[in-house]
This record gives sequence, C-alpha cells and structure tokens, in this order.
Amino acid sequence: MTASASSPAAGKGKRRSGVGYLTLRRERDGRLYNHDRHKWIGLAELADDVRAGSRFRVYQERDGSDCTADVLIELVTSALNRFASNVPPP
Repeated sequence: MTASASSPAAGKGKRRSGVGYLTLRRERDGRLYNHDRHKWIGLAELADDVRAGSRFRVYQERDGSDCTADVLIELVTSALNRFASNVPPP
C-alpha cells in the first residue's frame, strides 16, 4: 500500500512522510495517533482513508521502527472478518 519513499530521518528520531502520506504513531497499547491531524485514529477511520486513496506510514512510539505492514495486516484482517460475518452459510 505504501512506497518506501519515507523513512525515519537519520539520528534525529524525526520522520518524513512524503507528499500525500499520513504519518501515524503506534502507541504501546496499539492505539494510532495521526500526526497530520493531531488526533487519535481508529482502524475504521484509517480504512476509510485508505479506500479514499490515502497512503500512510506507521512508526512505533517506543523505538521509531516502521510497523506499517503490521497495521496494514490488521486492516485487511478486520475487513475480511466483517465480510465473512455478512456472508450467508452455503
């Protein structure tokens, strides 16, 4: 979903999100903070943003490591679970 155009800035702990990227911070408890909008964001809202074409990067609060793939897996799993619960049994 995202390109490798952004990465943590060397040595400073700052991140560059690139043009059109949402920059999110994942807290230890799993919550996501949107730095661009200065608010907490849930998976449902992030999924809406992704469906609208937004790109995003997620960094761990504790060490600044990139965890975008982990959050993307959570989004897909959540969507599949919602889809599966709406499919009637054969």
